[in-house]
Amino acid sequence: MPFIVKLESGGSFEDAYLLAFGKINGNVRIDNKQINSLGNIEEINGDIRFISSSITSLGKLRKVKGSFWISHHPPYTNLLDLNDLEFVGFNLNLQYSPIKDLAKLKYVGNSLILSGTRIESLGQLEEVKGNIILPKYLKGIIDLSKVKVGGKIRYVND
Repeated sequence: MPFIVKLESGGSFEDAYLLAFGKINGNVRIDNKQINSLGNIEEINGDIRFISSSITSLGKLRKVKGSFWISHHPPYTNLLDLNDLEFVGFNLNLQYSPIKDLAKLKYVGNSLILSGTRIESLGQLEEVKGNIILPKYLKGIIDLSKVKVGGKIRYVND
């Protein structure tokens, strides 16, 4: 079922509303607890942020050209993996989220922030252009040998 999405302008322009289908041109903020899935949205040409959202599925989302961000404070989301998401053009910040698996994600255009998570798998991750920040307990456990990292790999306390 399609639903209405509020696009944030980020500037002096007024916010816009869009019926959510395959592609969204703009920044999306999901803080509506009644959305369970992004459904048939495959691409977001901007940022996507989840704040106090009970969403459980990214649906068919494959590409985010901006940043992907989940709130650092509870309630986060009910997402445990990134489903079909393959590409994030800038930062992917999952800090303190319940995400356990990056699933089909292959590319992050800047930093990948996983501190405070209980991540179990980097899935199909191939390249991160910036830094990777991981929980300290994963040092020596998670395999990064197949990931091309443009920045540094840092392990931090939760």
